[in-house]
Amino acid sequence: DTENKNNYAHLVVSQKLLVEYFRSNQNAFGSTSIPTIVAELQKQGRLIIKSNDKIKEFKDKFFTKTVENKLKCNKEDREHIPVVLLSDRKYALTSDKNFSYDLKNFKGHKVTVAKRPQDINYEN
Repeated sequence: DTENKNNYAHLVVSQKLLVEYFRSNQNAFGSTSIPTIVAELQKQGRLIIKSNDKIKEFKDKFFTKTVENKLKCNKEDREHIPVVLLSDRKYALTSDKNFSYDLKNFKGHKVTVAKRPQDINYEN
């Protein structure tokens, strides 16, 4: 049913995040592997790729020296923070405690972070 497509969840990614997903799941082709999920969402028009320009614009605005000094996640993961914060719903799935901390505590943004999809209340 594509009539209510806007009611369906979308996956918001960047090119760097896609590369990381595919690199970490190189030989995973099951129905629940990230490459399979990404391919299916792309077919359904539910994959949103944030451009490098949008990410840079966000970082230029919000990643002050003070903010960067307070971040706990590694340098590569800092590239993914804007992707989550630029998404409409601001949900993230991660088991990385430092990345999770940074998302939850990024000033001016409210993010819901969980380790598993079933741990997020999608109704609100």
